[in-house]
Amino acid sequence: MNALDTRTLDTIAREWRETIVPTLCDYVRIPNKSPAFAPDWAASGHMQRAAELLAGWCRRQPIPGMTVELLDLPGRTPVLLVDVPGELDDCVLLYGHLDKQPEFTGWQEGLSPWEPVIRDGKLYGRGGADDGYAVFSSLLAIRALKEQGAKLARCVVLIEASEESGSTDLPAHLEALGSRIGEPSLVICLDAECGNYSQLWCTSSLRGNITGALRVEMLRDGVHSGMGTGIAATPWRVAQQLLARLEDPVNGDILLPELQCDIPRERVEQARTAAATLGDEVRSRLPFLPGVRSLSTDPVEEVRVAYDILRALGLRHMGPEMIACPSCGRTNVEVHELAETVETRLRGYKEHFEVAVMGCAVNGPGEAGDADFGIAGGRDAGHIYAHGEVLKRVPQDELVDELFRVVDEWIADGMPRPERGRRKLSLPVVGGPS
Repeated sequence: MNALDTRTLDTIAREWRETIVPTLCDYVRIPNKSPAFAPDWAASGHMQRAAELLAGWCRRQPIPGMTVELLDLPGRTPVLLVDVPGELDDCVLLYGHLDKQPEFTGWQEGLSPWEPVIRDGKLYGRGGADDGYAVFSSLLAIRALKEQGAKLARCVVLIEASEESGSTDLPAHLEALGSRIGEPSLVICLDAECGNYSQLWCTSSLRGNITGALRVEMLRDGVHSGMGTGIAATPWRVAQQLLARLEDPVNGDILLPELQCDIPRERVEQARTAAATLGDEVRSRLPFLPGVRSLSTDPVEEVRVAYDILRALGLRHMGPEMIACPSCGRTNVEVHELAETVETRLRGYKEHFEVAVMGCAVNGPGEAGDADFGIAGGRDAGHIYAHGEVLKRVPQDELVDELFRVVDEWIADGMPRPERGRRKLSLPVVGGPS
């Protein structure tokens, strides 16, 4: 490491110690809750105070050509805009926010939301990590690179103040800014969880959601439950049925193909690397109540469960999927043991296909009809299904091995799927024909 790099690192450490941490402490003391949690945000003046505090620190940075503005629109929270000219014909946008979540409960003794405390090298208080650090990290990184003589693109730092409310004011500010931001080739969002404090973390995938309002009405006027029960369907039950058309209520699968997409293979590998690096660290930080445990005790499994959640949200199709029937009086085998064996073997596959595990030949053909493959256990022999058809009957102790032999042959042949109709879940419309 040369002397220039050493001086730059010393500058970064000194700025955090002497100017950034003290400013962050002052910022923590301002209860500038997001508008969704503080309807009187404008009258209280807290948001403006926080914005001016951060803008003041920005203006004191020795970055040539930099401009710092606080943008105000009627009835909107402010936006802090910092524009740093570059040497390259390009633009990078660095995003953060300065509004805060509410106080919430669960603070340890000696800690509180609005009074900063530094303990074991960590700053505690509302907003410091979410997301007050963003503007400091952005500008200090730009300053350090410029002091090393690095050629940079134009850098625009945008700090909004309504993110915790759903960024309700950001579109209006972007429209007012028009072409001033330009066309960034890279957007860096400084508002994400880090796995630990030992490494630099980069979030490569984000969850998303589609929101809406569902209103179910069955009667023109309210009636006593003693008269209406059993005659009129309850709105809650109807709502459950309607939602079940979108999401499987048992396993969380999203049923609309329009909401399905593939997860890139590199994202899966990144998840595996993250799981191997973090181990038990993330789970151990969750404040489980007595008697509550995590979905899995295996950190690699937790990442798999996370991807299952993404799949349920319609955002991924990574690796095989398994469905299993619940135990009933007709089962001839221990279904859960058979399912665990199959599930363990499936983890060795990266290809996407479906396998159904059934406990008897009564429900097997129907329940496994939509899966690529299926098995139905028996006392002495079981059945293997492929693409909705019975493929063969084999001894029970050979059932799993034979299933995967069939799967391996199918993958080697290029995973051909025959044309066949898939059964759809059809729910009657209450009050209409069923």
